[in-house]
Amino acid sequence: MARFETTRWSLILATREQTPDASAALDALCRAYRPAVLSFLRARCRNRDLAEDLTQGFFTRFLEYRYHEIADPARGRFRVFLGTALRNFLVNHGDHDHAAKRGGGSVAVEFEGESLHADSRESPERTFDLYWALTVLDGAMAALETEAAASGKA
Repeated sequence: MARFETTRWSLILATREQTPDASAALDALCRAYRPAVLSFLRARCRNRDLAEDLTQGFFTRFLEYRYHEIADPARGRFRVFLGTALRNFLVNHGDHDHAAKRGGGSVAVEFEGESLHADSRESPERTFDLYWALTVLDGAMAALETEAAASGKA
């Protein structure tokens, strides 16, 4: 059985290409990390609406500054890079009153089936790692189900 990587650098590198698939890869990357980012922020601020605003703001910054192009596989895991970027985002965030303006007229996207609850006993870093692990496991299970269905063993 093939080893399931926690970070698919091929996906991250695909976001940097000048192809139609780059947009889909970037969408997949943001969707994969959104639950972990949201749970981290919910653990930090304990306010769901503010956490949603901060999540939107973080991904706006992520796309604006093209963090996926800065990440380097030689320097470590993408998950660690993203966690550091998220902590820096919070440090630089400053006044929470500008949360509504950060979207710049953008529409917030809701994800189906998303119900994240931060555990007040866990650190935000631990919560981020936990939700990332759950996202990886969900992806692995989906891949296994697809593989089983394709081989007629569903």
